[in-house]
Amino acid sequence: MIRTIIGGAMFAATAFLTFPSAQAKEDYVYGPKPGWADYKAMGEAALRAQLSPRHVPDEIHQVPGIPRTLSGKKLEVPVRKILHGTDPERAADPNALADPDVLRYFGRFQGESPAG
Repeated sequence: MIRTIIGGAMFAATAFLTFPSAQAKEDYVYGPKPGWADYKAMGEAALRAQLSPRHVPDEIHQVPGIPRTLSGKKLEVPVRKILHGTDPERAADPNALADPDVLRYFGRFQGESPAG
């Protein structure tokens, strides 16, 4: 989940989720899988029930994977940088990534204010 904080005030939260099934990420080019709306609604309901309504993100996007380093660490800061306009190739060293294409995918959100 990425939270945008500007001037000390929190504006929005955006969540990125991977596919609910183990299908290949290349299948994503054909659009969201059947049942995505249901999967998204289940996630929102679980957050409301297990945490609180304020923990439900403003936006939830389906993505082909979560960017990780070669050692398996999640790359949250580079994703945030991309959302704020940084080129995906400059946000993190592609040679240090397990799958550079996953981070490049986030380029489609480049410069967009999360949940805006």
